[in-house]
Amino acid sequence: MDERKTKETKLVEKNVQVELNNEKHNRKETEQRLVKKVEEKINALRSDVTKEQKKEDEIIESQTKIVVDEINNIQDTLENERKSRAEGSEKLAKRLEEEIHRMETLIANERKVKQREKSNF
Repeated sequence: MDERKTKETKLVEKNVQVELNNEKHNRKETEQRLVKKVEEKINALRSDVTKEQKKEDEIIESQTKIVVDEINNIQDTLENERKSRAEGSEKLAKRLEEEIHRMETLIANERKVKQREKSNF
């Protein structure tokens, strides 16, 4: 009977050991599946972040180009306005010079006329 109990005990121990090994194996498999899912999720998130960063970079690049183009347009407009003002100032100075010359000529002619009149009297 003792021998029988010993055998039963060994059999139970062996069964328990087999169950423990099965549980360890199942736990490892579950753990590996979980790690794999977590890694897949992390990779998917990384991919999403990379895509979003790329989109943001493209938006920033596009906006930067728009701003640079607008700055260039403003600079061109300012340069054209400066040239236009310079040309306008030159034209005005020339007209003033012509008008002054015309007035000087009129004054000189008038003086001559007055001197002739004075000389005639």
